[in-house]
Amino acid sequence: MTTWHDAVIRILSTAGEPLHYKEVTRRILAEGLRSTVGASPETTVNATIADSIKRDPDSPFIRVRPAVYGLRPEAQKARLKVPSSRSPLAAFGMHWARDQVLWTTKPRLYGRPTARADRINLTEQRGIYLLHDAREVIYAGQAFGQGIGSRISQHTSDRLAGRWRWFSWFGTCPVSDDGRLGKPLGTASAEQFIDAMEALLIEALEPRQNRAATMTASEYLQARDPKL
Repeated sequence: MTTWHDAVIRILSTAGEPLHYKEVTRRILAEGLRSTVGASPETTVNATIADSIKRDPDSPFIRVRPAVYGLRPEAQKARLKVPSSRSPLAAFGMHWARDQVLWTTKPRLYGRPTARADRINLTEQRGIYLLHDAREVIYAGQAFGQGIGSRISQHTSDRLAGRWRWFSWFGTCPVSDDGRLGKPLGTASAEQFIDAMEALLIEALEPRQNRAATMTASEYLQARDPKL
């Protein structure tokens, strides 16, 4: 499923001019870019654009006037490609803090697609995870037979227990607007797989000579476990 962020990019890129966020929403729905839209898609679109501008200095969006947004010239010139919904990656979280999770056999990994959204428990995601210390990635692992949360939890009591403070994860399960996890995405083409792996490595390793990656997945911000 195309993310709201990527759907907005597609609409603004195709339009070639700034649009009111309500018009962006109308075109997203008309083109069927989202299979689930929630109760207030216009609010979601407005928040998606506003949060991107606020949080990301390289955001492709610019505010032209109140409630009207366009793409930055360099983004419009490149006509940013919206990745296919068949990409193997659906969601990810970067540099989540270990001390924001209550680690049990089945911990809750809470995240939000935007700062104002409700918490979603992402512990059952399947995919790849990284453990970080203060300087670098110290371990990479996979979780398929069990959720990423349970898999990472094992590293709180094994030989790596005292060596990591943050973790990142890359999941293959799409997340619906009401927070439910779907089945892992189907088989991707070789091109889609290569695109996804390149973006993942750039996002995770941050090579100095690479520009920012265009992830095909939805990024989730960490939310503290309320039981802590």
